[in-house]
Amino acid sequence: MPVSPDIPVRETVVRLDVEGGDPDAPEVQRLVREVGARTFASMPDLEVVVVRGRSGRLLGSSRRPHPAPIPPAGLDPLLAPSPSPSFARGPRPSEHVEVASLMDPRVAPPQLKQVFEDTTRPERRPLADLLDLPPGVRNKLGDPDDAVELVRLLVEAAGLPVQVQDDVVLSQGQAIVMLRSHFGDPVTPPMLNHAYRRFIQSGASRGVVLSPGFMQFLDVRRREFLDPALLHAGPEGIQRMADAVSLGGNPVSFAAAPALVVSPPARSQPPSRKRFKGHVRVSSALPLERSNR
Repeated sequence: MPVSPDIPVRETVVRLDVEGGDPDAPEVQRLVREVGARTFASMPDLEVVVVRGRSGRLLGSSRRPHPAPIPPAGLDPLLAPSPSPSFARGPRPSEHVEVASLMDPRVAPPQLKQVFEDTTRPERRPLADLLDLPPGVRNKLGDPDDAVELVRLLVEAAGLPVQVQDDVVLSQGQAIVMLRSHFGDPVTPPMLNHAYRRFIQSGASRGVVLSPGFMQFLDVRRREFLDPALLHAGPEGIQRMADAVSLGGNPVSFAAAPALVVSPPARSQPPSRKRFKGHVRVSSALPLERSNR
């Protein structure tokens, strides 16, 4: 959506705690999109989010999406919404067999394909095949469906000390508790209770629960409100760790959310109508540099 030059564009500069990378690389674009979405959700008055690396290198930018304006003459009648016609639901092919014929011993039993739908589950893909991993990590991975081994290799690839205690990966006083579930499977409250007990037993000061499965949003937020030291993330957390390794960042810091660089307090400057600097917060992220141009 074009912006009029007379309207000031409210812009925020976010610095990711990574060395940098090619703006066209998939790992860079994933982080730029996520940072933009998180920033727009926390700061509704912003229009543009500029993402830079640790050294100030430009990684990309995101502009808040706007709905397309409705033409003054209104929508074309062919494009205007209209009530959908009602269709009478007829029996499916699997319902064509009469129930009475199933109870008559004189009638031959029908074939199974006429009675039951095909309920065979598709072959489950390993976790590693669903993620974009650095080549060095993928080549060392023995079991492509072992999330604990995958996280350990990501931490080792960043040159960080790592220790594994069953389903807990420890590094630099932080714990990553891995829930052994398959991709997309529901994560139950007893599983989250087990993860919290494992975090307490590890003695770490902070931690993240990672799972390839699906977590209930409200339950997770309630748990993080009761103990903010333990955060939660799904398979996107593992992918974020892999992207951090590819860009020279700390994967442990990226497990729960993109890690940002703390910007120093801005020096006092004379007031200006076109530009000012300050500090804002995006969710639980670190201070960012903000400008109004």
